[in-house]
Amino acid sequence: SDSEGHKMIYRSLTAQMLLPVGYVAASCLWLLDFTGILSSFHALVSPLINMYYIPPYRRYIKSLFSGRQIEPTYANDFTQQSESK
Repeated sequence: SDSEGHKMIYRSLTAQMLLPVGYVAASCLWLLDFTGILSSFHALVSPLINMYYIPPYRRYIKSLFSGRQIEPTYANDFTQQSESK
């Protein structure tokens, strides 16, 4: 029973300790939204997410950073996906 009491006190103190972190995070998000930075951030990140999850785009971006040229194989990617289904 003492152990259960200590666990409850520990959880309570942890929640109280994280409360200011939540307040700061919410304030930062509000400030970013108020200044319009959050919407421009979304406009920047959304295409990057698409480039990561679509395999031909991901390969092309990787080739840009690695410095080696790749042959575009968009038709092969789509036929391989349809054959595997």
